Amino acid sequence: MQNTRMSDRWGVVIAAIVTGLLISPSPSDAAVLVDSGQDGSSVGNLEPGGKAIGFTMGDTAFFLDSVQVRLRTGSTLPEAGDMTFAIYNSTTSGSIKPSTLAVTLTDPALVTSTTQSYTLTPESTFTLEANTTYWLVAFSDTTASNFGWAFDNPDSVTTTNGVTVPAGSGSNPPAGWFFAQNPASNDVNAPNTWTGTSSISNDAVIQGTVVPEPGALALLAAGGMMLLSCRGVRGGRSVHRRSGPAHAM
Repeated sequence: MQNTRMSDRWGVVIAAIVTGLLISPSPSDAAVLVDSGQDGSSVGNLEPGGKAIGFTMGDTAFFLDSVQVRLRTGSTLPEAGDMTFAIYNSTTSGSIKPSTLAVTLTDPALVTSTTQSYTLTPESTFTLEANTTYWLVAFSDTTASNFGWAFDNPDSVTTTNGVTVPAGSGSNPPAGWFFAQNPASNDVNAPNTWTGTSSISNDAVIQGTVVPEPGALALLAAGGMMLLSCRGVRGGRSVHRRSGPAHAM
C-alpha cells in the first residue's frame, strides 16, 4: 500500500514537470519580431494626426508580449485617452492599409516632456497569426500636449522569424507606411481612411512569444491520460488484494 502511494506521488510530480516543459515558454521562444530602434533623436509630431507601421508575420504565430516606443510630449503632459496605440488588422484587397481594430495597447502615460522609451502591452491576450499583415497604429486628435513619436535618422529596421516590413527603396526600407496629418481630409480616429504615405520608421520594438504547437498540447493530453490510466490500474490491484479471504484470528 505504501509503495502504491509513493508511486502515485511520483507520478504527480513527473506529470507536473512534463506539463511545465510543454506549456512554459523557453527563453528561445521569446523574440524581438520588429526593431526599428530606440535611440531616435528626431521626433515626428502626431497632434493632431497618426501613423501606421505595417509588418507581415512569417510562418510562426506569436503571442504579442509588448511594444516599446519612444515618445515625447510638450510642457503640458497628455491626459489619459489623448493618444491611442493599437494593433490593427490589414485590408485583404486593394491597397494594403490598416482596416479594423484588433487589440488596444495600454496607455503610455507620459510622465516627462523629454523623449523617453515606454513599454506598452496588449489590453487582452492577442495572437499575431502566421502569414498575416498587421499595423502598429498611433494617433491623437488633440493639440494640447504636442505629442510626438521619435524616429532614427537614417532609418534602420531589423526583423526576425520571417517577419517582413513593406518594401522601399534607397535608405528607406519601410517606405509605404501610412499616416494622417490633415484631419480635414483624413479622419485621425479612423486609420482605414488615411491616405498619406511615409518612409520614416518611427522607433518601435515589437516582442512576442511563440504559440505552442498543437502537437505539444496533444502530447500533454496523452501523457495525462496515461498517468490516470496507470493510477487506475494500481488502484484496482490494491482493492483486489484487500478483498481476499479473511483469516481467522
